[in-house]
This record gives sequence, structure tokens and C-alpha cells, in this order.
Amino acid sequence: LFRPKSVAVVGASPNASFVSSILGSLFTYGYPGTVSAINPRYERVMQAPCYPSVTDVPGEVDLVVIGVAAQRVPSVLEQCERKGVGGVCVVTSGFSQ
Repeated sequence: LFRPKSVAVVGASPNASFVSSILGSLFTYGYPGTVSAINPRYERVMQAPCYPSVTDVPGEVDLVVIGVAAQRVPSVLEQCERKGVGGVCVVTSGFSQ
């Protein structure tokens, strides 16, 4: 969780958003590991290759940052479990509904 070698950011897009700023910060501040974006609408977001789901990312994923609507979080967590992801950080709202 604290020293991941690879990070995937779920919900990243070329549009300005909190999640996209997390992805951008990985590049801006020189994160040395592998970075992937997860969004089925794009092939690339910023400098990151983009995949339709966590399970589509080649290789291991140590940390997944989840920034999608609350109702989509359970399915993303299931993808993380199937992929064998080591850590997850959920940055979304809407769980009280």
C-alpha cells in the first residue's frame, strides 16, 4: 500500500476531475512505477495506457485507486480480488444513499 510498484487509477479520464488529478500527480511528481488508467472509453489517459477493467491490466497491480460512483465500487473490488491486487484506496462519495 505504501510503496507500490504499480498503480491503477479507476475512473481516470482526460476531463478535469479529482481522480484524474491523482493520475496526473503520479506523473508530475515522478512516480517510478507502472501506472495504468482504467476506463473503457479511452485507450490512453494522459501518459497512461488505459484498460477497460482492472483485470485487463497486464502484469501485477499493487495498488488500485477507485474513483467511480459508489454503486460501481463493489464490481471494481471484485475485479481487484480476481487480479490479486495488494491494496485499494476508494476516493468517492455516495455511500449514504
